Amino acid sequence: MQENNPLQPNFQPEIPKKPNLPSWASILIVVIAVIVVGLVSYGAYRYFTPTPAELPVIKEKPAKLPVSKEKRIHIAYFKLINNKAHVIYDGKDMGEADPMFRYPWHGIILEKDHIFFTRKINGISHAIWDNKDLGEISSNVPPKLSDGHIGFLRIVGNEPHFIYDGKDMGKLTPLWNFDIAGDHYAFMTPAEDKRTTNLIYDGKVIKDVIRFAINEKHLAYVRKSDHHLIYDGKDLGGEVWGTAGKLILAGDHILFTKEVGGKTYIFYDNNNLGDTDTIPKVEITEDHITFLKKSTDRKWHLFHDGQDWGVIPSTKFVYGWREYKVPGVDELKVSGNHVLYTLVSQDFFSTHQVFYDGKYVGNLYSAPDGSLSDIYILDNHYAFINENLEVIHDGKKIGKITDLSKYSIQLAGNHIAYYLQHTKYPIFEPSLETFLRIFEDASVIYDGKELDKGFYVKIAEE
Repeated sequence: MQENNPLQPNFQPEIPKKPNLPSWASILIVVIAVIVVGLVSYGAYRYFTPTPAELPVIKEKPAKLPVSKEKRIHIAYFKLINNKAHVIYDGKDMGEADPMFRYPWHGIILEKDHIFFTRKINGISHAIWDNKDLGEISSNVPPKLSDGHIGFLRIVGNEPHFIYDGKDMGKLTPLWNFDIAGDHYAFMTPAEDKRTTNLIYDGKVIKDVIRFAINEKHLAYVRKSDHHLIYDGKDLGGEVWGTAGKLILAGDHILFTKEVGGKTYIFYDNNNLGDTDTIPKVEITEDHITFLKKSTDRKWHLFHDGQDWGVIPSTKFVYGWREYKVPGVDELKVSGNHVLYTLVSQDFFSTHQVFYDGKYVGNLYSAPDGSLSDIYILDNHYAFINENLEVIHDGKKIGKITDLSKYSIQLAGNHIAYYLQHTKYPIFEPSLETFLRIFEDASVIYDGKELDKGFYVKIAEE
């Protein structure tokens, strides 16, 4: 055995000694190790686990909210505030108004979401249109509203002028003939020779015109010199006389009368329907026509769009010393594809029965003085007042009404409004003070319920 010589060099390597680490460094190493292990584990989880796109996804559809197809209904009426008449429109006070402008039923006019009323300023009536003052307005004729436009009469230096959307368009004839439809306007104005009249249509001058009719798409007028009817530039022939007879536009259809051989004939889209002795009543809408006609059996029949709705009984009509047999239909109104009319059996002082689309729906109210209430129809809705002063709306009793309110019914959409008037207007004391007495106990009724204290109500569908 070889002994270790302390003088000889030792060729075995010396293992270095590991230095001692501080405690904080040891802690840091442990923390880092934990983080690394966590990251590795999470990466493995993501690698071996399907992504959300790979998992079946159940899509829950949100619950559908009920969508109302009904358009908004606007409502306006007069209300007494501090002993002055104000206009309330959709619950908002529009300010002071003149309720005596050409009778109260022209004091407020609604057209879709537009409102017209008048206000006295320094004693002069001003047209208020969508809360804008359009200046002085004459009460001789009511204004006309259409698709956001307004036309009315103004007296300028003792001469009538046509005002369109607040702008003076020129002089009117003494008959004050003007009309608006959609974005179109037309009015009659004196010619330069003052012997004839011209038509102004959307700013264009059409000479030698005695009568006209317009709607949103069409223009018809009668020439004064030869009494020819011109429809959209096409000559439909002569014998269409002056302001007498009919000249009506509805949608793409035209109804007019001609004088031939001493008789008056009714033409619909230039087709002769017969003379007025044979067809005493006729009504048209955009796509429908309804009329009374004496058929080959010598009886009166009601025709709607060419269909015979059956025999209409005759009734007596006394004129002077003579008695005539006439059809028993008194009022005939058409809206859309629906017909509302009243029928009398013995004479026009007997009970008026109300028929809707040929079906009996009740008896019409007749006042003690003999005056009748009206019938109302709008699209597929109708209303009238029965003999018990009950308001009937689409076959249902809505509530009671007073005799003084029998002409106040308004329809819009499937809604109905009217007012209850209890105080009679003193006709022989026509003043604002006496008129305002009506307001004190009058009520506005909407869909059978009292809405507010007020007088004269109008509703319109937006």
